[in-house]
Amino acid sequence: MSDIDYDWDPSRQAISVRDPRLTRLLLREPGRCATLNEYAQACGLDTSDVVEMLGGYLDSGALALDFFGDEVFVNTAPLGRPLPRGSVDVPPNLWEELRERAGTETAYALWRMLRSLERSGWSVEHRVHRIMFGLGAVVDLPYLGVKVGGVVVPAMIFPHLDALGRGGGLLDQYERAGARALAAICDERGLDEVVTAVRRWMLSRRGPTALNVLVLESPRYNPTLLSPSDTAVRPVNVTRDTLGQYFF
Repeated sequence: MSDIDYDWDPSRQAISVRDPRLTRLLLREPGRCATLNEYAQACGLDTSDVVEMLGGYLDSGALALDFFGDEVFVNTAPLGRPLPRGSVDVPPNLWEELRERAGTETAYALWRMLRSLERSGWSVEHRVHRIMFGLGAVVDLPYLGVKVGGVVVPAMIFPHLDALGRGGGLLDQYERAGARALAAICDERGLDEVVTAVRRWMLSRRGPTALNVLVLESPRYNPTLLSPSDTAVRPVNVTRDTLGQYFF
């Protein structure tokens, strides 16, 4: 099933290559891949085959290859958007969407974080309008969200402890926005400090809060839940499969 948010231009020809698997990825599942290796693995092809099939679009400038770190990323709008006149119609892939929001260096770090979370079993969302669906405005928008019980939970990546609990900080913002849960990704051995900061914030509230906080400690990202329904604000070790029943 297609999972795409894109307004097609009927005046343009959609991008197409000779392998239907690659064409489908480019048109119907653009958020699935970012690198040449990912496109090749998803289609069961060699990277050289992918480069060869994209060759005409690379030569025309409709697509480009971005080299960063040890990876080669496929840039679906090297000339920017709106697409230039005469260019083929191609929706933004994962790499373009990350670069658009964060720039190349940060986009690379976000891509690595996203894949690391996925390898640990999380389903990850990168489209901000889907992460924030149903929520009010916040100053610090999330770059990623994790899916829990069919709902996307905004994820804060390595937040500074003061940024979490201060007045007008992340926890305040997302509570006011109506979030039922917020995820905080922390460094290895940083769990206790984050739990303490969240506990301090919850206990300092003048009134009850409905905001649950899910702490994911790298590199395994096992969830620890801090729920305001527990008067002691005791962290609870949970699993991804049972997590949704706690706050959704």
